[in-house]
Amino acid sequence: MDEAMGLLFLYVSDSLLLHLDEFLTPQAMWLKFESLFRRVNEIQTLQIELKLSITKYLLHHTPNLERQTFSLFGVICDLHMLQHSTSQSRREILYITIYLSVDAQNCSTMGNFKSFVMCCVLISALPAALCWGKEGHEAVCKIAQDLLSKSAADAVQQLLPGDLSSLCSWADEVKFKYPWSRPLHFINTPDSRCNYDYSRDCHSEEGEKDVCVAGAINNYTSQLTTYDTSDVKYNLTEALLFLSHFMGDIHQPLHVGYTGDKGGNTISVHWYRRKTNLHHVWDSSLIETAIKDYYDSDLALMIQGIQTNISDTWSKDVPKWEKCSTNKLACPNPYASESIGLACEWAYSNVTEGSTLGDDYFLSRLPIVEEQLAKGGVRLAATLNRIFP
Repeated sequence: MDEAMGLLFLYVSDSLLLHLDEFLTPQAMWLKFESLFRRVNEIQTLQIELKLSITKYLLHHTPNLERQTFSLFGVICDLHMLQHSTSQSRREILYITIYLSVDAQNCSTMGNFKSFVMCCVLISALPAALCWGKEGHEAVCKIAQDLLSKSAADAVQQLLPGDLSSLCSWADEVKFKYPWSRPLHFINTPDSRCNYDYSRDCHSEEGEKDVCVAGAINNYTSQLTTYDTSDVKYNLTEALLFLSHFMGDIHQPLHVGYTGDKGGNTISVHWYRRKTNLHHVWDSSLIETAIKDYYDSDLALMIQGIQTNISDTWSKDVPKWEKCSTNKLACPNPYASESIGLACEWAYSNVTEGSTLGDDYFLSRLPIVEEQLAKGGVRLAATLNRIFP
């Protein structure tokens, strides 16, 4: 315990306190932190104690001027650990969330510019949770981008400050700015029922209707229909980015998972030797391992491979993927039903708490992941082509 705490506090004091008057690049900060964190993470018994002690210490024992910056740094430690912990109590998670929300709000009002910059750096370094990883979202949006009609491509270009695929993870990055958006990334379904019903399942934890990823897709599709009209009620750039991201999320099977395990987030497993949770395996680990093993560590090559299958192996299926059976602009309900079916058949199957997932799981599940990325891209393009005819 003393060794691990010493390593982290040494980093905090060395890189932040002593070099407060110098510009520390985000890359240098994060690489140094990750190096130390890997050493700490080897000490398994520290996981719960370390999460809370760092946040408490940094919140209550730092100079007031930099207080919010340092406590945010502690929360990064907490959230990073949270991905690997085996026993996250609701009280601990609530504690972290409260401090994170308070600090994130205070970032915008800090008078000290250096603190504000450091705060933004720390927020940008936070690991994404409850979503396809950055690679998955980039793949979905790149596939969609190359399938857009001219009118849809023109509208996207007018609305966005950059390339769609490079901005596809924006909705994850603004969860702290827009905390109301967090429950829009997923759907919780009854445990082991293996089916989805919009009226039953699309609601917040407080029971507010239409608060889920399917409801969000409907909402932002509707907002985008006001493009090229005099109605300026909505921020259509944000609507496009939310829609593009959520179309990716709804195709990640565990985003339509069981309520009891929060879509696999509370099922601790080992991905080969690395401790993680089942949700993270489907968000990132399957894709990252595939890129490393089969695509020369190049995401672009993986995307090209999926695009080749879309025009070849899956070409007969593409018209069915594109079709909205309800003749609406967007039809997320069939996608959600498809995802919970895949979650039951492939994600949850033969997995229990503490399972080690290796080659058998990877090789049998990777085709599912790649096809879901393909469907997400094809369906996003089809939806945008209908919105911007």
